[in-house]
Amino acid sequence: MAQLVWSSIDDHPVLSRWSATLRLFVRWLFVAIPLLPFSTAFADAKALDRIEAVLAAFDRLDLDFEQYVHGAEGELVEFATGRFLMERPKFRWMVDDPYPQVIVSNGDWLKVYDPDLEQVTESSLSEALQGTPLGILSRTDGRIRDEFDVLTHDSDKGADYYMLAPRKPDSKAQRVEIWLKGRTLDRLDVTDESGGRLRLQFKASKDAGNHEPWKGNPWLLDVPPGTEVIQG
Repeated sequence: MAQLVWSSIDDHPVLSRWSATLRLFVRWLFVAIPLLPFSTAFADAKALDRIEAVLAAFDRLDLDFEQYVHGAEGELVEFATGRFLMERPKFRWMVDDPYPQVIVSNGDWLKVYDPDLEQVTESSLSEALQGTPLGILSRTDGRIRDEFDVLTHDSDKGADYYMLAPRKPDSKAQRVEIWLKGRTLDRLDVTDESGGRLRLQFKASKDAGNHEPWKGNPWLLDVPPGTEVIQG
């Protein structure tokens, strides 16, 4: 069974060849998160009920995003823009700039296409998204309590803020922070053990429902002839 968690991305024969933007995305959003020993003691049960209800409500998303990766000192390491389509449990993540990348899943498998390398990597999702930030968004029932506790909940400037702490030990991140506005996703942050942070800022796509991916089947990935296919 394929897994998307490795001790080092640079050690993996496929991930080591991906461009920086895609590798940073996979490093953060597909990395399982370790247990925080104090999480259960400070868990907010009411906030957990609330975020699960909100997450369960948005079955379909069409959002533009800006992706910021900051180092431990706060310096900007990477910036990218793109679009996120989701119709649970399926999703399509498209990086437009600076380097085009496409990540597609139909809920059973994951395909990652790097046009610069002329490669597509195919993996079985299986349990790979359990305990990951993207797993929070792709669950059909919105249920996250088996994998996360809510440590903090606050409302400010029209957004509901949640800090999540994982219940299961694994990998390198420390916390996940989510901002929700109404029934949609506004922002998602992931902080790792060294203090580095991924920030994803979302907004409703100006082309929602009319963009090319929705005209066909966005959960299929068409690649040019001759593209190398790698089984993950």
